[in-house]
Amino acid sequence: MTSLNYTTNIIDSTVKSCLNYHDPHLIFDDEPYKDTLRGTKYLLFPATVYFLPQELADFRCYNCGFISFYRNGFTPMHLIKVPSVNSTYQTAIAARSARIRCRNCNSTQKAFS
Repeated sequence: MTSLNYTTNIIDSTVKSCLNYHDPHLIFDDEPYKDTLRGTKYLLFPATVYFLPQELADFRCYNCGFISFYRNGFTPMHLIKVPSVNSTYQTAIAARSARIRCRNCNSTQKAFS
């Protein structure tokens, strides 16, 4: 039996296997939904990009080099287009990135995938 450092859910594992995308930073939060953006029909997969705990342990501020941070919300939603799963809807990942703020210089960094 293996131990996992992060919690997985059934939606996350199903969407990752369907899209063949297995990045540990990206967590699919909810079921896909249909929406029309700029006149185009999309099938959107809501997701969040997180920092992994082992990355935050030795992470330094890009601006000042300080090692103490606090969580500072999320970035606005960005669309990442992926190959379409059917001909009716374009497929995209609606991703938000976690942000952290340096306690020393107040600069912010976001999680990358």
